[in-house]
Amino acid sequence: MTAVFIANRGEIALRIVRTCRDLGLQSIVGYSSADVQTPAVRLADTSVCIGDAPARASYLNIESIIRAATSSGATMVHPGCGFLAENADFAEAVAQAGLTFIGPTPTAMRDLGDKRKARELADGVGIPIVPGLILDGELSPSEGDLERIGLPFLVKAAHGGGGRGMRIVRTMDDLAEALDQARRESSAAFGKNDIFIESLVEHARHVEVQVFGDSHGNVVDFGTRDCTIQRRHQKLIEEAPAPFLSRDVTERIRDSARRLAENVGYVNAGTAEFLVNPVTGEFFFLEMNTRLQVEHSITEMIYGADLVALQIRVALGESLGLDQRDITPRGHAIEIRVNAENPHDDFRPHSGMLTHLSAPQGPGVRCDFGFESGSEISPHYDSLLGKIIAHAPTREAAIAVMARAIQELVVDGLPTTAQFTKTVMKHLRFQEGNHWTTMVDEGVIDLSEVAHWSENEFAGLLPPQQQPAAATQVQLLIIQTTSGPVSLFVPVLGHATTALAADGVSVTSTTSASRTAQTSGPIAPMAGSLLRYTVNVGDLVTAETTIAFIESMKMETAISAGIAGTVKRLLVEVGAAVKRGSVLAVIEA
Repeated sequence: MTAVFIANRGEIALRIVRTCRDLGLQSIVGYSSADVQTPAVRLADTSVCIGDAPARASYLNIESIIRAATSSGATMVHPGCGFLAENADFAEAVAQAGLTFIGPTPTAMRDLGDKRKARELADGVGIPIVPGLILDGELSPSEGDLERIGLPFLVKAAHGGGGRGMRIVRTMDDLAEALDQARRESSAAFGKNDIFIESLVEHARHVEVQVFGDSHGNVVDFGTRDCTIQRRHQKLIEEAPAPFLSRDVTERIRDSARRLAENVGYVNAGTAEFLVNPVTGEFFFLEMNTRLQVEHSITEMIYGADLVALQIRVALGESLGLDQRDITPRGHAIEIRVNAENPHDDFRPHSGMLTHLSAPQGPGVRCDFGFESGSEISPHYDSLLGKIIAHAPTREAAIAVMARAIQELVVDGLPTTAQFTKTVMKHLRFQEGNHWTTMVDEGVIDLSEVAHWSENEFAGLLPPQQQPAAATQVQLLIIQTTSGPVSLFVPVLGHATTALAADGVSVTSTTSASRTAQTSGPIAPMAGSLLRYTVNVGDLVTAETTIAFIESMKMETAISAGIAGTVKRLLVEVGAAVKRGSVLAVIEA
């Protein structure tokens, strides 16, 4: 019997499990120790632990995955989205183990997954490209190269996608730090630290084309998608087909994507991405993602297709069985990504307990969530909880269906981006098609219309009649242990509380509604790993001085001092795991 080993997690792993069941195939999910209680593991026919929580020990560990796949009786391997999905070495290791890789060939992955080679190939078939260059490993750019590209720059990972490692650089003084951060994030997400620098095309739309090829020489496309609404260069809202483009521009972009795929004999699913000037109709090739995209769901909705099933059939050597004339869209689809992030806190990711999740239902609504009520959202991976997809005859009707779906969505325990995306879709620029990729980061969306997330640390732990009210005071207790400081928020009945001190760290009470407890040093706002300190003992700092960087959910976050004074102690070892609420340094005011 054909058995598919799924080397991924979350909603995409569950998505593949469901298609395997529809096709009568056995599904085997490889999971890390952090994901043992997830729906994909529970619903798969078989599940195998592939390592500890850090991605390098599990989802990026090729040897462990191959060993788990072969020992579990798998005959095929699906890499899902992200992690090793675009890693040619992994695809080769799968083949060498006698298994079938569900994806493009290693050669195509190297040619198109490498942004430099992909740009050369695109240029070779007459597709416009943005000026840029690749920096291998720790290499630095020359002054001549930088002058040729021209400020502002966009710095991003040379391998993989998802906006990981992406930074905008507007002055030369900021380039070195942007390169360092991009390399670290790229290494954490994809296991490679090569960096790409390109000219920043501002106020553009992000349009992509879903292509599909088979081993018999057939290549088709499944139309366009618009992924313009992003934050930190990662997609928030996607729709298909891409609206507000002329028929001529749409056809030229689709033709470009097919020609690029045909030129390399592309097999399986891929996505060609472009930047488009909606006024002039100019477009530029960005990259080719040699894998299934998170947003494949909206393409499935308007074409009535199961792209995962098509991936499996093509990997088994079957032909597409489709002619381009047979691929006709029906209606319009919109997808929002429900991320565990707080829009009012610069979209800072949050890990922890998802105490309750109730997904919307009804006509035109599809929900792909990788978690459920009671799931623990790990700081080791990205913040995506799941996706909501709305499908209707027109774009306006799809927006209305999505608004209804978001209204029905209930998520307790963590903040999400859902209500923010609803506000975006109400914005006149989005409705008229005058939006651009950096619009959210530039503050165009009025956050006052988005409800604040009010954290109740104890929600779900006590019955409703015993839960503290929103204004209940809490006291921050910092306990010094042999393994470092531990911070506890403890509910306090009554009014004012007495400030305490532990080993020189002051403590002040606050309300659970604001959670603005002040200490004599910066507190980690999320769980993660301490990447580095940017100050030394004895340094003078202001409240705005960056003290340290924490990596959480595949992203770096700068931690400010919070108070002005002198750094007396650095409390956490670099590289160590940091719990949310941990004090990172002692600062004497």
